[in-house]
Amino acid sequence: MKLILCFIMMLFFACDNNSGGDFETLNIMSVDYGVGAPCGGSVMSYNGMIYRTYNGGAAPLDNNNLQFLIEEKLGNYNALGDIYHAEIINGNLWFSIVTYDEFNDFIKVVNSQGQEVGNYEVGLYPGDFTSNDNYVFIANEGSYGASNGSISMINQMGEVSNYLNIGDVVQSIEVHDNKLIVLINNSHKIKVFNITSSGLEMPGIEIDTGNSSPREMVVVNDKVYFTNWNTKDIKVFNLFTYQIENSVSVSGLPEDIITDGQSLYVSVPNIEKYDQNLGSEVIKLSIETLDVQDVYDVGLGPEYLALSDNGNLYISRKTYSEDWYTTYHGTSKIVAP
Repeated sequence: MKLILCFIMMLFFACDNNSGGDFETLNIMSVDYGVGAPCGGSVMSYNGMIYRTYNGGAAPLDNNNLQFLIEEKLGNYNALGDIYHAEIINGNLWFSIVTYDEFNDFIKVVNSQGQEVGNYEVGLYPGDFTSNDNYVFIANEGSYGASNGSISMINQMGEVSNYLNIGDVVQSIEVHDNKLIVLINNSHKIKVFNITSSGLEMPGIEIDTGNSSPREMVVVNDKVYFTNWNTKDIKVFNLFTYQIENSVSVSGLPEDIITDGQSLYVSVPNIEKYDQNLGSEVIKLSIETLDVQDVYDVGLGPEYLALSDNGNLYISRKTYSEDWYTTYHGTSKIVAP
């Protein structure tokens, strides 16, 4: 569902250095870049550095001041469309490129030297990736309200198979053991598919989330922890019982969720739905009890999260003007949260 908020930003193609909202506390650094960087904000740990999507590719951040190291950018796809999502898969940087039309979008794969090593046509609005030893899976969101979200599967030979009509906004996917777990945002469902030697076993198992609008997830110890907009909570789905067994409410609309193996970290970019990203918190939760261990104020619009090799937490941020026509980007870092 990123597409709802992205189409208004298609005219902006580079970050500026407007840092009027910068601040630094004992363990939090927050930098505002100002207007720029169209659609995206993916942040990831790669080869010992933190990268963010930037101007048709992804560039590492200077650890001391969170500015982009532009000369080390990987990928240059502005002429083809917008970077919708980026992620590290099997040691390479995978970009989804969208064109905001009725035609399929595509994936570009770049290695650490910046060489393109893969190019795949997939479905509409590819917004999440995951993999196992044999396949890379792509969550194609589809058009909001059309129930045409799909999953693309790429094998080791580079052949693409497509599983169509999975639901309304295929939001997030993860592999766990021999299963593919899928969150479908506007269908308010979880789907679980067995992964076989020939691909996904259809039709899979479907679990209703109660009109929760599920967003992002992380899997720990056979449990899926996933964020939800409508119910403003993190729910826990048990992969043995196939029941939603627990939840914890938060003061806003939670988005990304990751873990360091001990705790969960959750971004809360919105206080209310479509409020120009006026939330500012990242919440630390106990995996075992879901008790809140800490709350960090990192600046407006925290969206995507990544842990560095030394345990620092990086947050890409995005917020909007009141008329939605201007987008402001920033990055925050929490030292050893």
